Amino acid sequence: MPDKNQSKEGLPIPPALIRTLESDAQTLIKSATPAQLLTTHPSSPPLAPSFSNRGALTKILGVIIVLIVGGAFSIPFLISRFRPIAPAQSPVISTSPSGREPAPLRASLFATEKTRAVAIDGRDREGLRTLVKQLAVENERTGTVTQIAVSINDGPRERSLAPLDFFNFANLNPPEGLRVLAQEPVMPFVYYKDAGFGIFGVAFKVRDVDRALRDFFAWERTLPAELATFLALASDEMPSAAQFQDRTYHNIDVRELPLPAPGTYGVSYAFFPALRIVILAQQPAAIEKAIDRLFDVR
Repeated sequence: MPDKNQSKEGLPIPPALIRTLESDAQTLIKSATPAQLLTTHPSSPPLAPSFSNRGALTKILGVIIVLIVGGAFSIPFLISRFRPIAPAQSPVISTSPSGREPAPLRASLFATEKTRAVAIDGRDREGLRTLVKQLAVENERTGTVTQIAVSINDGPRERSLAPLDFFNFANLNPPEGLRVLAQEPVMPFVYYKDAGFGIFGVAFKVRDVDRALRDFFAWERTLPAELATFLALASDEMPSAAQFQDRTYHNIDVRELPLPAPGTYGVSYAFFPALRIVILAQQPAAIEKAIDRLFDVR
């Protein structure tokens, strides 16, 4: 049997001419560059997704579409659900309507349960007094407050009550400095200490609290008699001498005029410095209620 390392003529074959798998691999490694080695065997083509993979992808896309559509429909509901609720407005009861264009209602200086809107002729000095007397005896719930939103008919269009209008309608004669310092809005109100027992009061803003307080001190000599005339109080309901006393309610200084009956007071007024509001009332209970409302204590 001839040797595999010999030629047909029986001569030996040089080792370099004998090709084996090992020799070919060594030759390729020695002669080829790294880039050629990496590209010698092409990568296998990507496998096409099977039927089961396509079904899962379809389900995922369906779920995403359902979530998007559901979210679009739920956004308006969520917005309405979490939108801040506007504070409830007190019901407005309009009286004495006129043919003129009505004046816009001014916002309350503090919260009230009702608003009584009334139009008064600019020459009618009894209109406000008559309304206050009517409201004072109405059978309203104890502890409630009714705002009197007054508009004046003295031109082609109704206008809101100004401080000088109130002083004139109520026949009050404050110092000249207070007439200048008083600002709108003016808010007459009735506080129902008991059902059928209303206490009149008024609140308005001032430009300078310290100067307005000095004017009120000067007004104390005539204020009780002027307010008694406006409210048509009997002589025994008001003290003959005006000697106001100081006290504090919720850290707010209150000036009060005692009545002859023990434990009761007449005219009272107080300043709410943070908002530059002055409150004048027939009795201190109305002052306290207004201060409570200004502190949002209801």
